[in-house]
Amino acid sequence: MIYHLRTVTTMTSREPLRGGCSCGRNQYMIVIPDDDSVGRAEVIFDSSRDHRRFQGAPLTAWLRVPLTWYRSQTYSYYPDETHAAIRRTFTPVHAPHSQRNFCGFCGTPLTYWTESPPEEADYMSVTLGSLFSDDLRMLEDLELLPRDSTEDGSDRSPPAATDTTSESTPPAT
Repeated sequence: MIYHLRTVTTMTSREPLRGGCSCGRNQYMIVIPDDDSVGRAEVIFDSSRDHRRFQGAPLTAWLRVPLTWYRSQTYSYYPDETHAAIRRTFTPVHAPHSQRNFCGFCGTPLTYWTESPPEEADYMSVTLGSLFSDDLRMLEDLELLPRDSTEDGSDRSPPAATDTTSESTPPAT
């Protein structure tokens, strides 16, 4: 099941969004044009089996952006590290129309691209978890994520805690 949170069709000039893998060998930026009337960005939450398995999570979160906004680089820490070893690409046998990129050293899932349906080939989906913390917060400014409820002045209390401890006695023998 796929959930589309919010879509932005026009954005103003901003600092690029940045992210990367845990070890720092893969880094990317998403450059948002000053005036882009064609491209769109959206946050997508997806619980499909393939995405859950790729990220090892029950729900995956993606930032889907036009492919032209996405730029990436690899950084080797040692002379024998190649670009192909740092940024690994996996194409599933059951979905040869798609590619998943991840770090070949630390394993961080980075992106998902597909050409099925054909119009999706113009977009890249970036894992929200790979965005740097400050840049993840910028998604709120872009109105792609809802604001934290504590920031909007509402005073919501967490639900009351319940005691779920249970004790059992072993059966008598």
